[in-house]
Amino acid sequence: MAINVYAALSPIWNENGACGKSKYPDAGDYFLPAPTIVGGIEARPNEFPWQVSVQTKKGTHSCGGSIINSKWIITAAHCLDENNPGYYMVVVGLHKKITGAGDSTVKVHDVERIVVHEMFSPITVANDIALIKVKNDIKLDENVNTVCAPKSNDQYAHYKTVVSGWGNLAPGGSNLNVDSLMYTTLNTTAKDYCLRMYKNIRPITDDMICASDNKGNVVRDSCQMDSGGPLVNKEKDGTFRLVGVVSWGIGCASKYPGVYARVNHFEDWILKNIKL
Repeated sequence: MAINVYAALSPIWNENGACGKSKYPDAGDYFLPAPTIVGGIEARPNEFPWQVSVQTKKGTHSCGGSIINSKWIITAAHCLDENNPGYYMVVVGLHKKITGAGDSTVKVHDVERIVVHEMFSPITVANDIALIKVKNDIKLDENVNTVCAPKSNDQYAHYKTVVSGWGNLAPGGSNLNVDSLMYTTLNTTAKDYCLRMYKNIRPITDDMICASDNKGNVVRDSCQMDSGGPLVNKEKDGTFRLVGVVSWGIGCASKYPGVYARVNHFEDWILKNIKL
């Protein structure tokens, strides 16, 4: 009999009984073009309460990530040095990266352990997934919350999704002046479309999922420094599920769709490691 990994994994991601819930019922519903994430809108404070900033101990934003329970963050493998957990910290409840460090919702967590997928390839960027264990439990509330696990067998093709982060304003630009968390809406694509777009460039493997703007003309996208952040799908009841982790692409807001680590591909791996 096949094991329902989603059934096993979901409670671990749902320890507060309210995973994937935003305090804003219309979270992620608005789209007004703005010059960041590329072509996104500023989120409201703690609109996406699972979003974290993975920073160096000097306070420099490095990558995004998502809270999956009170001890664990999921992010991209290419963001981290597995052998140097003391180099990083995880900031939760953050909205304004530069000016909001003193906000009451903001908490800083030291890193106890980093687990990078053992099959991660920096050349093909396959298996671009990693877990961060924080030393002290993350207090979960309406401002800091977990994201829900994806559905096990869903290919998530042609789904409306939301991607968020503090990434660059433009391809090759700087994110130093990006203060507020931004988001944009993208549609996931069918695998065959992504394979065609990246033919002769880089393999699109089963652990990847692609997303672009609504018409396939990518004018909205994640960008550098958004890496590791969440690509989520909002269900009819307002619950957000983590579909992808920002991984790689050719430029930002180019003709090529962005590529994300497909989270439900890694369910067994996630379950095994967060139980350790």
